Amino acid sequence: MRPCKLVCTVPKASQTVASLEVSDRECDDPLSTLTGLVKAFSRVKEAGRKEAYDKLSKLFKHYAGLTSMSYEKETEAINHLLKELKATDYQTVLSILHLTTHVETLTKAQAQFEKAYK
Repeated sequence: MRPCKLVCTVPKASQTVASLEVSDRECDDPLSTLTGLVKAFSRVKEAGRKEAYDKLSKLFKHYAGLTSMSYEKETEAINHLLKELKATDYQTVLSILHLTTHVETLTKAQAQFEKAYK
């Protein structure tokens, strides 16, 4: 009598979904971090930083709830946010608040997600 071998195979679709979920979380984390860091400046009193916070806070309010959207809508919204953040005005305020690195992290995570999604 031969021993019975169990072969566990995960359907390709399940692997793809799992990969997308991981990539999505890896994109959500930098987005949540960036959003949280912007909020952290809400109580700052120094005029330049307060102005920078106000500008970013106003922008980020348009993107509230991104992480609970469908992949398509979330991807479109993050890409739009990143495009807006490339504008000179936003580059200046990101620099003032030392958030440029966090935007770069989000940009890389978004690119990885899009690669997994396509």
